[in-house]
Amino acid sequence: MSDGVIRFAGPVEPRRRLVCLPHAGGSAGVFRPWRHLLRPDSDLAILQLPGRANRYHERPLDTIAEVVADLSPRLAHLDNLPYALFGHSLGGLIAYELARRAPADRPPTCLIVAAARPPSCRAGTRYHELPDREFLEIVRREQGVSGGVPAPPELLALLLPALRADFRLGELYAHEPGPPPACPIAAYAGRDDTAVPVEKVRGWEGFTPGGFRLRLFDGDHFFVHAPGAAIPRVLEVDLDSPPRP
Repeated sequence: MSDGVIRFAGPVEPRRRLVCLPHAGGSAGVFRPWRHLLRPDSDLAILQLPGRANRYHERPLDTIAEVVADLSPRLAHLDNLPYALFGHSLGGLIAYELARRAPADRPPTCLIVAAARPPSCRAGTRYHELPDREFLEIVRREQGVSGGVPAPPELLALLLPALRADFRLGELYAHEPGPPPACPIAAYAGRDDTAVPVEKVRGWEGFTPGGFRLRLFDGDHFFVHAPGAAIPRVLEVDLDSPPRP
């Protein structure tokens, strides 16, 4: 089970855990800098999808339902520390579905989504079906590969299978009726995000029976990983005091 969970432990015994899921095309490494920005007693764990980084040899999965079936037992295999789920963009949808399927006796303390469209909002694009050249141009123009920084064509080509699989996950996702997560939701939005604007992020309020909090940040779709971003510090606040009804 350890292959799917990358942990960046702090210097002291942890009392809680932040479990993160990256954006499309991202991997666990994008969250490594957060280890030095979170409190020492906050354990940082990242869920790694098949076909990425240390799971590169595995076949990328086709649907978010398959991803959740793969990741849920890996999440359950961790010890019983209280935990919150954080997902950026595509990772927000995956985190939401993981929260919905969490054991009734061990739900997350909070679901935190950043630059993520709410589950009822369809993608409206089919970029994953484009020929390689056109698809890579879309990725380069709209996302880069990590943190919005354009990557060399050689790197993009190497990452193509996982990138295409990630876009497919998001573009084919359709929300299935059922109980919402048994936890509050905090939703983070970038003021200059044209991919998932603030008003769209606000739609997450309808997907929790608990509390909801909307936070706005300077930046675009990748405000989460912008240099000097205050995200980890704000996360600590929401971990200490999750939204209340």
